[in-house]
Amino acid sequence: MICHNSVGYDAQIKDLLIKSAFNMNENEVDVWMKYQYNPQHMFCFWQDDKITSCLQVTKRTMMFLDRQIRVSVIGMAATLPDYRQRKQFSNLLDAAISQATYNDLLTITYTNMPKLFEAKSFQHISNTKEYWIGLHYAEVETHSTSNKKQRIYTHYISNLCSILMAVFY
Repeated sequence: MICHNSVGYDAQIKDLLIKSAFNMNENEVDVWMKYQYNPQHMFCFWQDDKITSCLQVTKRTMMFLDRQIRVSVIGMAATLPDYRQRKQFSNLLDAAISQATYNDLLTITYTNMPKLFEAKSFQHISNTKEYWIGLHYAEVETHSTSNKKQRIYTHYISNLCSILMAVFY
C-alpha cells in the first residue's frame, strides 16, 4: 500500500534510511532528518506492517523562459534491502509522477543512479560534481598561548551526479 505522507513515522523513516541509504552514515541521516526531511512530502510503501520504501518529493519555484514555475523535485529515496527488486521504488515513483502531472510542469531529480529514472521518461540534462564536508576530524596543534590541541574538521567527499528532468503534459 502507498501513502502520501509519513506523519508520525519519523523513527521508521530514520531506521529505513540508516539500513538502506547509499553513501549515508547514521550521522548524515540525522542531519538529513533534521534539515531536509518533510513528512508531508514523503511517499511511503507499506508492507508487512512497516514502511519498506520511501521517496520524498518537494516543491520548488524555478525560472523557465522568464517565468516562475512550480516544479516537483525528487530527493531522497530508499528501500530496505530485503524488499528490493519488488518494484516498490517504481510504484512510489509512479505515484509521485502521477501527482506531479496534475500540479507541476516539470519534475526533476538529482541522482547518481540515472537509469532508474530514465526508464520513467526522465531525460538527462546535465552532470555536476557535488562536494560534501563530512564530520570526520583530525587533531592538530595550534599556536595559541594555552598550547592545547584543537579539533579541525577536514574530510571532503566528492560525488559525480546526474540531473534529470521529466516534462509531463
